[in-house]
Amino acid sequence: MSKLASRKLILTVIGVALVAISTFLGVELPAENAEALFGLVAAYVVGQGVVDAAATVAAGSKLGEAAKGVANAAAEVEEVAG
Repeated sequence: MSKLASRKLILTVIGVALVAISTFLGVELPAENAEALFGLVAAYVVGQGVVDAAATVAAGSKLGEAAKGVANAAAEVEEVAG
């Protein structure tokens, strides 16, 4: 459900809806404005995707460091119990 509430999806749906609604209402939206709107939405979605990917990589790196710490602690316990 969290993917359906993502800001990227909501912004994309709103952008498409604005262009579709203006077309159905007969309001002429110049092609340059529609392209600019889609470009803005695309830039936001790509930018946020890069930020999300960087956060995922950082979290994975921290998890790897924690796993190494646990392995080292287990090795020390084995040596002491030895």
